[in-house]
Amino acid sequence: MDTQPEYAWDAHKTLLDPDFQPEEGTGAYTNEELIAALPGLNDATRSCITEERYQPFALELTKWVFANPVPFAKDPKLAVEGTPMAVVNGVPYAGDLADGAAFRAFLKAQGIALQ
Repeated sequence: MDTQPEYAWDAHKTLLDPDFQPEEGTGAYTNEELIAALPGLNDATRSCITEERYQPFALELTKWVFANPVPFAKDPKLAVEGTPMAVVNGVPYAGDLADGAAFRAFLKAQGIALQ
């Protein structure tokens, strides 16, 4: 979203919405489907998607994430085994990510002040 930084948050919310995410193991959306899901893209951003400008970076980063321990984790052997995964101050959250109260309690236990 370097060509439309003001649109990045809306795009991330759209693409990461559970209703938009494909079922595990079913493959990915085509470039055309991604563009259709993101109304308001300018020509430069659409071109970035169709040219897959950042695909090599994303693929290499994904390989690195799964091949290395989580940086700064309290447990030096903590590894990403899948998503979603939440790590706060080096401690992984083991509870239900849909349980807001439990997650807030975890954050508080890690010293994160919530208002």
